[in-house]
Amino acid sequence: MFLLGLNQRRANLNKFMVFCTHPSLGDLHYAQKVFNHIRTPGLFIYNVMIKALAKTSSFKSVIKLFRRLRKDRLLPDNFTYPFVFKAIGCLGEAQEGAKVFDEMPERNIVCWNVTILGYVKCRRFGDALIVFWRMRNESNEKPDEATVVSTLWACTALEKLELGKEIDDYIRGELGLNAITGNALVNMYAKCGCLGEARKVFDEIPWKNVICWTSMVCGYVNCVALFQEMQFRRVRVDKFTVVALLTGCAQLGALEQGKWIHWYIDENGIKIDTVVGTALIDLYAKCGCIDESVEIFNGMKEKDAATWTSIVCALAMNGKTSKALELFSEMKQVGIKPDNITFIGVLSACSHGGLVDGGRKFFNSMRKDCGIEPKLEHYGCLIDLLGRAGLLNEAEELIERIPSGKNKIIVHEFHGKRILRCSN
Repeated sequence: MFLLGLNQRRANLNKFMVFCTHPSLGDLHYAQKVFNHIRTPGLFIYNVMIKALAKTSSFKSVIKLFRRLRKDRLLPDNFTYPFVFKAIGCLGEAQEGAKVFDEMPERNIVCWNVTILGYVKCRRFGDALIVFWRMRNESNEKPDEATVVSTLWACTALEKLELGKEIDDYIRGELGLNAITGNALVNMYAKCGCLGEARKVFDEIPWKNVICWTSMVCGYVNCVALFQEMQFRRVRVDKFTVVALLTGCAQLGALEQGKWIHWYIDENGIKIDTVVGTALIDLYAKCGCIDESVEIFNGMKEKDAATWTSIVCALAMNGKTSKALELFSEMKQVGIKPDNITFIGVLSACSHGGLVDGGRKFFNSMRKDCGIEPKLEHYGCLIDLLGRAGLLNEAEELIERIPSGKNKIIVHEFHGKRILRCSN
């Protein structure tokens, strides 16, 4: 009898493990039945069952089972807590989450992260920031990507700009900017009204996905809507407001709204200095009105490096290769030092004009004459130029010279173009 009972218990345990490995709703029903027949389930069995329930989004059952686990005087471990906090967060049980969190003997990075995210999902953003503060002051865990993204969501909701800036510094110093962290920062800055900072982060994201673009566009749309409300309330705006608006219109391709803002600038005596002038050049160029961009540039009494860069890139963008290179030469003659963005414009102009020798010369002069280390975008421009000219072997050699293994996307794009060229 003893052996028969032992064999039955083993069979029940085997069934339970099979049902929990790939749980569907049917399997889960049987798994719960088997679980209920296990006389004294240990922590391992509880954890397997909790994981299976969490996988099928049976969050109320997760919390119910967790309470039973503690009633059986078992101590949850770091495997148990993440699933429990996920259930708490999805159900909006913030008070339960705080209670469980405070009872934990040890907290690893996953537990901190799930707790912060749980509060964010419950829209208890202040509590999320308190947990983040506690993590920094009460533990040795260092925030990871999941930590900073959840915390930035809370900063965005509460418009906590200073904390957001601290996290920005931490990301750049410790984690590195990517599409996920970059999107969270763009959202935060845009919501806090810092469109310039949002655009700066956006421009520095190495490879932007559709979410990053959407966040930036939404920031600009909100800015235009705010300007309309300012007009309704007859609030007089300054040059910083119109620059933000012009930048937004440029990104949205909203030419008519941009022209109206240009008219507003003239009518209200706002000086077209280097900042406002550069924004106007960029607006008209991105809306395809390159003649207007050139007219603004020629009418400016003062021009700085950003202004010259803007017109060079504008001409390159609109296929005016000769004029772009002519102004680049003039820029150096008047003593304005080009930066890495200027060279993107110059190399793009060479690519549009098929100027292979010129592209090579300008690329090499970046480091040699200006002390600028080529970035991925510069390599991409020259590779595109070489590919267009049919110099595929030279392009492949250049890809191999890209440092730090950052050439994966360029390799995929290049080989795609090579296949298309060969098929033609």
